[in-house]
This record gives sequence, structure tokens and C-alpha cells, in this order.
Amino acid sequence: MALKNTIDPQEAERNLTRWLATRLPGAEGIAVSGVRIPSASGLSAETVMFDASWRENGVERHEGLVARVQPSGPAVFPSYHLDVEHRVMKALGEHTPVPVPRAFWQDDDPSVLGAPFLVMGRVDGRIPADDPPFTAQGWVLDLSPGEQATLNENALQVLAQLHAVDHRALGLDFLDRRHLGAQPLDQQIAYWENTFAWAAEGEPNPTIEAAFEWIRSNRPSGEPVVLSWGDARIGNMIFADDLSIAGVLDWEMVGLGSPELDLAWWLFLLRHHTEGIGAPPPPGFLHPDGARGAHDDRRGTDASGRADGLQQPRVPAPGEDSGPAGADRHGRELHRQPVEDSTMLAGVPQPPTHMVMPGVQQAVFTAFIFLPLGVALGIAVRNLIRGEGPVLLLCLAGGAIAAVFEPIVDVLGLVFFPRQGSWIAFETMG
Repeated sequence: MALKNTIDPQEAERNLTRWLATRLPGAEGIAVSGVRIPSASGLSAETVMFDASWRENGVERHEGLVARVQPSGPAVFPSYHLDVEHRVMKALGEHTPVPVPRAFWQDDDPSVLGAPFLVMGRVDGRIPADDPPFTAQGWVLDLSPGEQATLNENALQVLAQLHAVDHRALGLDFLDRRHLGAQPLDQQIAYWENTFAWAAEGEPNPTIEAAFEWIRSNRPSGEPVVLSWGDARIGNMIFADDLSIAGVLDWEMVGLGSPELDLAWWLFLLRHHTEGIGAPPPPGFLHPDGARGAHDDRRGTDASGRADGLQQPRVPAPGEDSGPAGADRHGRELHRQPVEDSTMLAGVPQPPTHMVMPGVQQAVFTAFIFLPLGVALGIAVRNLIRGEGPVLLLCLAGGAIAAVFEPIVDVLGLVFFPRQGSWIAFETMG
């Protein structure tokens, strides 16, 4: 769920106008307009979009700007470092081909927008959605398979470009957080262990705890060190009309690490948006092996084995093939296996095979639902014929529309598992 914005637009306009005057001491005619506060923004920060204009050295300036504001209430991270995000974006934008929004300013003063914030240039384009996922509906699925392939490969190329930059030459050595560990991977593990402890508040979580145990037991050594985006996923990229990358967003998790950290996170999120919701990958997207190969080709390295390891432990699902038939080293024969035959993470509970509702119970359940509905529909039609009004009929129509959005499914905790050749809609867990 995205964070709910709580910033008042009119107050933000006044405060931003005053604040800009302190940032542009030689400017005249400073004006802020078009302040827009999305009702819900990203997962980790509040958002303020606005337009600014001023006159400097006789030249009129107009900028579309976006402020990312540290959450004033419950947050995703235990602490925020907007100064780090600002420094990274500024270095990348000024000295590398990695497309990032222009970093203008960063300020810790909470009197402007209620919390520390950074201001960056607005980038026009489209972003693959997370809610609902772009694999279920939206503009990505409206593209042809060829266009989807272009989008996917452009995204992987930018990820490889990021991993090719020299973070030391960019002055980003401060990301080497030695207080968390001697090596970047040690630092990453320590950071996420601390974050888990903060989020769990003492509550056990066997899945996460088992994952940390596996990581410690299978920790690789001799890893290359690159600038690691941290939240590497296609939903954090803005795409231009030609499907090139117009902007790379969300740098809260930036640090140092091996390129496989980003690549594994990229592949996991794609699996989350496909296997995790029972949806096939977009037809033009590369098979995971192909994504790894494409990334390696652009970096001139072979990261595939290490990235695959970072998604371990994994076990083959029943009937799973080692890979798509006829795939080249880039896996251009795409995912087409049924969802139930795809790979699942070990330790994640899977629906038991005996869970399908038997035929008799299915019939009883169906009758229980539809017989009362049929009676109500008959009464509604009778009332309409007698001139008693269409109220009941309208209520039934409204209920049918609401059912499309599955509120009953959410409330009752029913789970949808697509099964090939089965028309059963809902199955219960336990």
C-alpha cells in the first residue's frame, strides 16, 4: 500500500515560495503554482509536485519540480537519509549516462513541508504500475511483444550502466559503511538484520529468520563492488514514448555491493509480479536466464550464477523443466509454462494438492450463493412490474458491480489459485 499524503497544498505553495527565495538569492519574481499532492504516492516517501518560475540575470526560468518528503508518520525504513539520495542522484546526473531526475536541493528544515525533503526535476513518461501489477493490467500489456522486449532490454541496459560507474571517482566512497562491517556484503546483511529487528518489534518470523540463516551459511566471497541501486525494479523507472529510460527513481536503499544484489532483487520482483499473483510474464520479457545474460553482456561479466544463488534456496516444482525448450543463452524462448509448474522459493508455504473442493461441496456452495440471489432477483422484478420502484433491482446491480472487485474474497480470506483445466474459483487455506 502506498503512503497517504497529509500535506496541505495551499500551505505547501506558500512555504515553497518563501523557501525558494532562500535558495535563489539573486532571483526575482519567484512564483510557485500548480501544487499537486497525490492522494497516495510511493511506498517510502510523500510526494509534492509543483511548478516554479523565476527571473535570474534577465532570463526567465520555468521548472517542473517534485519534492520527496520524509514520512511524518509510520514509515517503511527505520531512518531516512535524503542527503545521501541527493548526493547520489546529483553525481549520477552530472557525470554518468545513467538517467536520473535532476537533483536541485535538499533541506532538513521541517517547517517547509513538515519533514526533511529533497527537490528534483520532474520527468515526463510512464511507470509500470505495482498496484495492480503491470503484469496483470495496464499499458505494458498493451504493448506488442516486440515493444515489451525493447522496454525490458532498455531497462537492463541502464542497470548495467549503473554497475559500470566508478563510485570512487564520483565521490561516493561515503557509502562504504564500515561501522556495519568490513565488506559491503557484510554491511548489507547487517543493515537488513537491523531493519528486520526494527520492523518485527520482537515478533518471530520464521521465513525471514530462515533466510538470514541461509545467507550467513552461503555467503559468497570475493565479490566485485559496484554502486548498488538497492531497489532495482522496473517499477522504479520512467519510460519515454520510445521506451527508453527517462528516469531512474527511488534511491533510499542505495549502497555498495555486488551487481548480483540488484539483479537478484530485479528477478525476485518480477517473480513476485508473476508467480506470486498467478500471472504470466509479459510475452516480450526475457526468461530470467536471458535477463541475467543480457545484464552480463552489457557489463562484460558473468554474474548469472551468483545472481541465481542469491535467490536460493529453491526447489523445482512438480514437472518443472530446467529451462524453456530451445532457449538460447539469453532465454529468448519466453516463460510459457503454467504457473503451477514454475519455480517456488523453498520455505514458502504452497497450497496443498488435496485442497480442491470436491464436486458435491462445490455444488452446495454454488447453490447456497445463487439460490438466494435468484429469489431476490425475482422479488425485484415483481416489484418493478407492480410499480413499486427499482430500488431492490438497483441494489442487486450495485452488488454485482462490487463483486467484480472481490470484497467478499478479501473479507473471508479466500484464496484464488489458478489450476489448469479447473473452473473452481476459490479455495480456502486450511
